[in-house]
Amino acid sequence: MKRLRKYITFFSMRVRCELQYRTAALAGIATQFCWGFMYILLYHAFRRTDPSAYPMTEDQTATYIWLQQAFLAMFASWSMENDLIAQIKDGTVAYELCRPMSLYPMWFAKCMASRLSRALLRFLPILLITGFLPDGYRMVLPPSPLHFLAFFVSLVLAFLLMVALLMPAHIAVFFLLNESGIRSIFANLVDFCSGSLVPLPLLPAGLQTVLSYTPFLYLQNTPYLIYSGYVPLSAAPRYILIQCIWLCILVPLGAWMMKKGLSRVVIQGG
Repeated sequence: MKRLRKYITFFSMRVRCELQYRTAALAGIATQFCWGFMYILLYHAFRRTDPSAYPMTEDQTATYIWLQQAFLAMFASWSMENDLIAQIKDGTVAYELCRPMSLYPMWFAKCMASRLSRALLRFLPILLITGFLPDGYRMVLPPSPLHFLAFFVSLVLAFLLMVALLMPAHIAVFFLLNESGIRSIFANLVDFCSGSLVPLPLLPAGLQTVLSYTPFLYLQNTPYLIYSGYVPLSAAPRYILIQCIWLCILVPLGAWMMKKGLSRVVIQGG
């Protein structure tokens, strides 16, 4: 418990630091409203062209989009921690190694804190305002309290899973010494495969089956579809279990990559 307390303290300090950027959060909220309306209008146009071929209702689509905008900062695949990358490239990671803390959980906590703090400043105004929009554009309540509970559990696991996926992308800089390529590949792959660009129910069934064997389907796509009722409540435990399994795979994998990366570190000067 004493060891865990160090990382909790580090996490809370990072959250308090990030919560100071309120002006940026207001600008982000305005931007996300614009993108949200644009996406909803686009998908409604597709649905009205052929309603029988569209798998989601208008309310489910609008709810999915507003949840996506509300928690965008938590699942922004293109947003990497530039200070962590800079530490690797300029060698100041040596100072981090002097701390009485393991580097992997410390960086994990840092990534969590940065994303969570940005989401805390934005999600509530978006969810409150969109609840009063007209039919078809409104953020609706989940079908039942159990749906909301399953959504909340799945959202927390999806957030942890996103950070667990993000950690190897940072650690890869130990081996590549440049983040440009890994940033582009990671952002495009995660955005498409996790439902950020297009809700996954709109993709071909065969592609959805393939994605079900990857961790990407269990990021933001899973909690949002549970909330909207698209995923039946009876199926929610299976999705949550798979999220836990992927976490148990990716966290040890990231810790192993960190160990290998640190074994290659050479600090010059003196």
